[in-house]
Amino acid sequence: MKSENTMRVTKSRADLLLRELGSSLPDVSATVEYTAEEIMEITGAHDWKSVRETIAQMWVENLISFSSWRKGHYSLERIKFKITLDGWYKYNDLIEENDDLLNNEKSDSIIAIVSSVACEGLNPAEFDRMLFQHEDDLIEDLISSYRGEWRNDFGHIAMLTFDRARDAVECCINIQQRLSKSHWRLSKNYTYRFGITIHMGSTVEIDGNMFGSVVSAAFQLRELAPRGGIVFSEEIYKRVNKLEGVEAEGLGEYDLPKLKNNVEMYVLTSPDLSED
Repeated sequence: MKSENTMRVTKSRADLLLRELGSSLPDVSATVEYTAEEIMEITGAHDWKSVRETIAQMWVENLISFSSWRKGHYSLERIKFKITLDGWYKYNDLIEENDDLLNNEKSDSIIAIVSSVACEGLNPAEFDRMLFQHEDDLIEDLISSYRGEWRNDFGHIAMLTFDRARDAVECCINIQQRLSKSHWRLSKNYTYRFGITIHMGSTVEIDGNMFGSVVSAAFQLRELAPRGGIVFSEEIYKRVNKLEGVEAEGLGEYDLPKLKNNVEMYVLTSPDLSED
């Protein structure tokens, strides 16, 4: 059985490697390759066994997916990595705890998470085909018209950012209305619908990516969004509850890690977008 000290060292090396992976990826859905020798330099591991233990630790925690191959000496082995959604959460936390975040200017951002709520166990590539093949120009133009930005995507999850709560809510209503008309392009056996979660808080932008506990919170809160519906936090509600045609009802408070207070959530009831 591994000693507590050995486990601590392995987890420390895993954090170092995750930070390197996160900072090296051009976007969150990309892959990156390293040799075993390069990983030893990044993590301070002294042999291939330590490298394997570090990668195994990350895999057990569902932080990465990977594949490897080699010709000849073990130090020439190449490992291809991709960060999982859980890995991205962890990377976000590591950045937040580091001077990389503290030394950058923070600003309030509106985070909107668009995610499939009906594809559990199915191929998330359907989300890509739906949004990117036929709707990408229309959706991106729609987001742009509301002064928003398409930041990242994780296969069946996409992150959008806005400067104003009103723009975010009105844009997301239009997105849902547009996506609801796209069922005919999907699998004959499954109907895909999407939930949208909107949250706001302090963020830092580094190399085009958004960081801060509010980002992780928005991803966790996405599980509250009903099929074809929209949920948002109290801060958003306060800014849009007087908009004509926009009505919402409370869902209660939700306690999330890394947040000092509970988050009061609301579900949009008018216009009616949800599907039973």
